[in-house]
Amino acid sequence: MFWAAWQKAITEENIKKAFKSTRLYPFNPQKILVKFVKEEVERPSSSESLTSVLKAEDWRKIRALLKEVVIDTYLTHA
Repeated sequence: MFWAAWQKAITEENIKKAFKSTRLYPFNPQKILVKFVKEEVERPSSSESLTSVLKAEDWRKIRALLKEVVIDTYLTHA
C-alpha cells in the first residue's frame, strides 16, 4: 500500500512543483535572501539631528552612572 502511494506521489513533475513552490527551483537565491534583508530607514546622523530623545538631565544621570561603573571596574581590577 505504501509503495503504491509512493509511486503515485513521488513523480518528477511533483518534485519540480514542490521545489518551485518553495522557490528552490529554478535556482535563484535572491528570491529567498531578499526576505532576510531589513529595509533601512533613512535617519539623520546624530550630528545632523537637532533633537534628542533624552533630556539634558537624563544625559547627566547616564554620565554619572557610567563614571561610577568605570571607576568601580578600574578599582576592582587594579
